Amino acid sequence: MSRAYLRFKADVLGADAAYARDGDPAHLRRIADLFRTLPSVEARPVLLERWTVGGWLTQRRLVSRTALRRANPDWRIRVARIRRPDVDSRRWRRRGFLVTAIGRAEAVPFEFVLASRDAATPSSAEVRAQAHRLGWPIRRQGTPTAYLEDIRRAPAADARPDRWIDAVVCESPTRLWAFANSDEGEPWRQRFVAALDATPSERWADRYRLLLGGESLRARSELLALSVRRPIPDEAAPVDGIAIPQLRREGDVVRPAGQGPVAPAPGTGWLAVDDARIQGGGTLWSGGELVCYELAADPSNNMVAGQWNHLFGSKANPTLALLDAAPEASQVIQEGILIGGRADENWYHWMVDYLPRVLEIPERIEADVPILVSDRVPHAGLQALHELTDRRVVRLDPTRATRVGRIHVAAPVVQLIDDPGVGWAGGFALRASSLRRLRKHWGVSDTGSPGGRRIFLSRRSGIRRGIENEAVLVEVASRAGLEIVDPATLTFAEQLELFKDSTLVVGGSGAVMANYLFLRPGAEVIALTSRQLWDFVMPAALAQVAGASFRYLTGPSTISLSEVHNLTEWIHAPFAIDPELLGQELATSTALRK
Repeated sequence: MSRAYLRFKADVLGADAAYARDGDPAHLRRIADLFRTLPSVEARPVLLERWTVGGWLTQRRLVSRTALRRANPDWRIRVARIRRPDVDSRRWRRRGFLVTAIGRAEAVPFEFVLASRDAATPSSAEVRAQAHRLGWPIRRQGTPTAYLEDIRRAPAADARPDRWIDAVVCESPTRLWAFANSDEGEPWRQRFVAALDATPSERWADRYRLLLGGESLRARSELLALSVRRPIPDEAAPVDGIAIPQLRREGDVVRPAGQGPVAPAPGTGWLAVDDARIQGGGTLWSGGELVCYELAADPSNNMVAGQWNHLFGSKANPTLALLDAAPEASQVIQEGILIGGRADENWYHWMVDYLPRVLEIPERIEADVPILVSDRVPHAGLQALHELTDRRVVRLDPTRATRVGRIHVAAPVVQLIDDPGVGWAGGFALRASSLRRLRKHWGVSDTGSPGGRRIFLSRRSGIRRGIENEAVLVEVASRAGLEIVDPATLTFAEQLELFKDSTLVVGGSGAVMANYLFLRPGAEVIALTSRQLWDFVMPAALAQVAGASFRYLTGPSTISLSEVHNLTEWIHAPFAIDPELLGQELATSTALRK
C-alpha cells in the first residue's frame, strides 16, 4: 500500500477525529481541501480491491493464512492477531483477528475459510446478511468456534491518488459520515455512494444514499426507509413560560445573572396514530411513516441519545430516515397511551420530560385505555406514575416492535437537543405550566417554605460525570452538618419527602436534578459539575421553576479533550471539585447561617 496514501488517510481521519472532539467546522474544511488536491475523476471500475474480515476466536489457530491462500491463490493475504481491550480475561485478549486480502476485481471473489470444517458464525444481523450474500456458509449447530464482526470490501489504494477518496470512504464510512452530512461534503456525496455500492456493507451505502436527497429511498439493506412526519412543532413561549437562565462564571463559581429570552414550549397537542409500531421506548412509526413527536429526538439531529443505534437520519435530507426495525413482539395492544420515550430509563428524562403528560391526558380518551411504558423505566419512576393515575399500566419490551392498533402520544413537556454544537440554550424548550401542575399535585407549589434538612447527594450509583474526589467532599459536607444521602437507594415517596423537607441541597449535577421539582420555594441548590458543563442551563431552569436559588461549583476533568474520541464523551467525563472551594461556599450558605 502506498505510503503517500497512508499519509493522506491519516490526515483525513485525523481531521475527522478533531471535529468529533471540538465540533469546529474548520476540520471539515480541511478534509475538503485534502480531497480537492486529488484528481477529480468519475467513478469507474476498480482494478484492485481490498477485503478485510475481522472477528474473534474461541479456539486458536482457526484462522490460517495457509488455508486462506489455498482457497484464494490469486490474492495477497495477511493475517493479524489483534488484542481485544473489551475482554477482561488475559486468556482471551489475543483472540481477535483481522484478515486483509488484496486482489484483482476480475479475479475469483475472495472466500473466507477457517482451518477446521466449522464455519464462522457472524455476531450481528448485518454481518450474517453480508456473509449470506457472499455465499459464505454459516453453520448454526453447536457452539460456534469463531465469530465475524466486520466484512469490508474497498478499492485497494496504490500509488495512483485518483482512487484514494474511494478507498478511504470504503475503509472508514463511520468516520467520514459527519463530513458527508455537512455542507462541505456535498460535492463528494455521489462519489461516496458509488464507491460504497460496491461493498458488502449495504447499511452504510444506504445511509450515504440518504444524503442525496429526494422524497423516497429504496433501501438495499435490511434497514427500513421511512418518510418523516413532524406533527407537533414547538410553540411560542406561553404566558407562564420561564426565561432561559443566563449564567455568569467567576472562577469556578457560576451563578445566574439576569434572564435571557423566554424559552419556547413543546406543542400541547395529542396525536392518535393508527396501526402503529413502537420500539426503543419512543420510536414510533406507522406504515412507511416515522412519527417524530419529540423534536429533541428528530433523526436529523447530529446526536440523539437513546436511538442513535437504531434510527438514522441526516440534516442534509430531513424528509427521510432509516430504521433498524426490531423483531415484532408477540404482544398486540388494541389501544394505548404512550408515556415515555427514547431516554425513559434515565430518572431525569422520565420524571421531567415524560411523567407530567399523565396529568394532561385528554378526557376524550376512555378510562380503560392503558398507559404504555417501556420496562426499563426505573422502579421509583413507576411508583411516581402509579401515584398520579389509576389507569392500568402495560410495560413494553423496548427491544421488540410492539404493534398498537391506536396509540395516543404527546410531545415531552421539556426538550433539550443532545448535540452540544447547537448550544444548550439553543436546543432548549420547556412548558412551565405542566411542571407547575405536577408540583401542585405533589404539594410543593408556590406556597409554604422548605424544611430544615441540609443534604449532600452522593452519586455511588453514577457512571457518568462522576466526582473523582467525592470522599473528600463528603468529609467537608459532614463537618458542615450536612446529611449524606444517595437518592438512588430511596423510593419515590422517600425522595419526595426528603427534598420537600430540605432547605439546602448540594451534589453532582445529573439525573437527580429532576428532584429540584420536589423543592419548596426558597430552598438553595449548590450543584457540582465539570468546567466544560458550566453553561448547562437545565438544572438552573428547573431550580427556577421550583423557586429555588441555584449556583454551580465547577472543577477540572481528569482527562483532556485531546484524550477522548468525541465531544460528548468529554462533556460526561469525571471531574474533581476543590474541597476548599466547597467549604467556602458552605460557609456563605444562607441555609447554614439560619
